[in-house]
Amino acid sequence: MNKRVSFLGLGLFFSLSTLLFYFVIFMAGDFEFPLPSLTTLSLAILCFSIWYVFPDIQVNDERAQFVKKQSIFFTFFATLFYVVIFTLVANFTDFSFDIKDALQVLIALIIVTSSLMLVVTNKRN
Repeated sequence: MNKRVSFLGLGLFFSLSTLLFYFVIFMAGDFEFPLPSLTTLSLAILCFSIWYVFPDIQVNDERAQFVKKQSIFFTFFATLFYVVIFTLVANFTDFSFDIKDALQVLIALIIVTSSLMLVVTNKRN
């Protein structure tokens, strides 16, 4: 139970740090969307989803291994989809972005996708 509480604490910490980051940006008068906050927001989602599924995947039985494999499988194809979309946007549109921005968005999408797929496959099976 102690490990599960630590995931809840980390999720609250990352959520509060994301809100603090948005508050500081808002108070500074800069209304541009801060991309580095996506990483902390995605880590908050990851911590909350692991907190939710921790009792089911704590025991390493066949069902837990199946849930982990299925979530990794779906995350792999979602990541391929994200990379294809980023490539199409970069090559066939006039929209330009830095590689740093693209990587921050891609990393946040991968973290959120993997954590939500873990929850979805856990509920479905």
